[in-house]
Amino acid sequence: RVLVVDDNLSNLRVASALLQSLGLNVDTATGGFQALSMIEKSRYDVVLLDCQMPDLSGFDVTESVRRAEAGTSTHVPIVALTAFTSKEMIDRCVHVGMDDFMAKPIDLDQMTTVIGRFITPSGVPKRRVDSENPSERDLGTMLAVDTQALDRLRKLSPPRGEFQSSSDVIEELIRLFTSNTDRTLARMRASVESGTAMELAEAAHSLKSSSTSVGAIRVTALLEKFEAIRHDARIPSETTSLLDQLETECEIARNEIISWWNETKSRASMLNGSPFAR
Repeated sequence: RVLVVDDNLSNLRVASALLQSLGLNVDTATGGFQALSMIEKSRYDVVLLDCQMPDLSGFDVTESVRRAEAGTSTHVPIVALTAFTSKEMIDRCVHVGMDDFMAKPIDLDQMTTVIGRFITPSGVPKRRVDSENPSERDLGTMLAVDTQALDRLRKLSPPRGEFQSSSDVIEELIRLFTSNTDRTLARMRASVESGTAMELAEAAHSLKSSSTSVGAIRVTALLEKFEAIRHDARIPSETTSLLDQLETECEIARNEIISWWNETKSRASMLNGSPFAR
């Protein structure tokens, strides 16, 4: 039984679907205080814990859990979920008592490897790992959308719980991306106008979780550029034009994703026994 804790719904959906495809029972929490309450009341084999949450960080949650375990034989394995994998971040995870970490975006191979250090999932299909970081490539060489990422998620074993099929997971991820895009872009535009670098970077980080989940490669790469100015004293002069480019890429990605999904459902509906047939 695994507990996944993340305030970002896209991350929560993907992690849950991956774990359920491995035959594991999954509970979810969207904040640190909720996670502490659930850990106190239930026994979990592993807890996957986002490091950065607005109410109570993953570091604070871990320290609280370890204090409660002091003097007992209990030790709940805690795995950090983080988009930042610098030496300083990993050292901090170890310092507070985390047992391992996973770098976002999470795929099935990484999930299987890390979870397998603590428990043995019943289903362990092999997947190709794409280790290339989008931010390390030239934007012009990238596809707008890597539909293979969505297709791999679609082909996972049907999840349990609130989703009746893998197609439900995909539709939810697409909905989250399309609904978050306009709101987040407006927040980023306001941050640029007010000159608030930290707010701009945090908005970019929140949208990157959704864009990564739906395979929007160019959008993700642009968002990483905004994340990089988190600690800058002032917002660079070229940021406005970069934001214009991001808005264009978001629209391209949104159209391509919706088009791919409609085509995928149309093809699947013609197959006997298709989970998408109506």
